[in-house]
Amino acid sequence: MNGTLKYISYSLLVLLLGFWLRAGYIWCWPFEPLVIHSFEVLDADNVVTAGENLYYVVRFTKNTDAPAHLSRRLANSYVITLPTMEGHNPKGEHRLKAVVPIPEFADPGIYRLHATYTYQLFSYPTRTIVVNAMSPPFLVAKKIDPEVKKNTEDIREMKDKVERDEKVLRRHRKLSIYDRAK
Repeated sequence: MNGTLKYISYSLLVLLLGFWLRAGYIWCWPFEPLVIHSFEVLDADNVVTAGENLYYVVRFTKNTDAPAHLSRRLANSYVITLPTMEGHNPKGEHRLKAVVPIPEFADPGIYRLHATYTYQLFSYPTRTIVVNAMSPPFLVAKKIDPEVKKNTEDIREMKDKVERDEKVLRRHRKLSIYDRAK
């Protein structure tokens, strides 16, 4: 083997060794791009009406400047996938107040909000790290049409009036000479 070929083969060996060391470091290094400390629902009674917004707060520490791909899902006996978005927060501790629209077609029941943060780190080789968070349970109530609500209130008022009238009528009949004669 001549000297030039020897140096080329050593150079290739060093490059391959460097690549495998870098790849091993990237793939195996235990790195957490995001650490979630708390995930809270802000509604005081933990009840949200379908078609309205759910407000929540996430406290987290971000350990990288890389953007996150955020996907959110509402989970009950079935899963409602919400629109995805990109998050561009700088490194450091954060308290982020966010909002999620609850679809009008969501069935009433107890739900949890699942958030998945996906990070694509390093240019080559690429490493994908997924961080999951889950909210405490909250209740989604059915949206009531204002016209139906008004009609229901009117019917309740009429029912209360009829019950009052019946009580007065019963009391009157007890005092009536005609009803006592029978």
